[in-house]
Amino acid sequence: MMRGECPSLWKESIVIPLNKKEKPMVPTDFRPISLTSQLCRIYERCLLKKILQHLDTIKFWNNDQHGFRPKKSTVTCMLEAVNDWTESIDEGAQVDVIYLDYAKAFDRVPHDILLAKLVDANLNPNLIKWIRSYLSNRTFSVKVNNESSTPKHAQCGVPQGAVLSPILFGIFVNEIPSILPSGIRCKQFADDIKIYTAIPKSDTIEDHETLMQSAIDAVCNWSENSKLALNDKCIYEKTIQPYKREIPNSK
Repeated sequence: MMRGECPSLWKESIVIPLNKKEKPMVPTDFRPISLTSQLCRIYERCLLKKILQHLDTIKFWNNDQHGFRPKKSTVTCMLEAVNDWTESIDEGAQVDVIYLDYAKAFDRVPHDILLAKLVDANLNPNLIKWIRSYLSNRTFSVKVNNESSTPKHAQCGVPQGAVLSPILFGIFVNEIPSILPSGIRCKQFADDIKIYTAIPKSDTIEDHETLMQSAIDAVCNWSENSKLALNDKCIYEKTIQPYKREIPNSK
């Protein structure tokens, strides 16, 4: 740690593809599982504890992030969102929700931007130096039926299956709620994002459609600048209007 160097053997991964379908036909029909150094995983757990303690001390996490944090989970993420929605519906409002996630999120994290965010989070400089070494010059090979491919270099991303990867990704996406316009709520679990707004009886749907579109644009712009790609299977939902609206110029 003092030298800020990660041993090269700790940066080698063996990827084993597991079938997601009974008869896989294309690469996306496989789920890659990475095997990494056990010694490195033990060391990563020690670092993870220190990182989490530091982030909690400086109150780093936004309150809407439910991944990577003690006493937070997918359950707490959904419960908070549903509570917000039911309160709005009980008040007679319509709720519009957009579900977003990133395609191959962990694999696409650019190292330079991530390291800059670690500096912004005031992590120990020696720790950042070690993480820089840990991320650089990583190699992986694919193993199928006891046969391994030639090692290839990973140019970006956080290591799949590594102990530190979730927390590093969490730091990377932590600022997303802060880029959203006023009136838009957000809940996150890792790379899964729900953005939503309530439309009171007194407001027009058109105004809130513009607001939601500005929120989508903000996330898209942030994602493009951060070199992440949103999944093209994002979902939009809205509650059934519990009240009647007057339509202008209608007869």
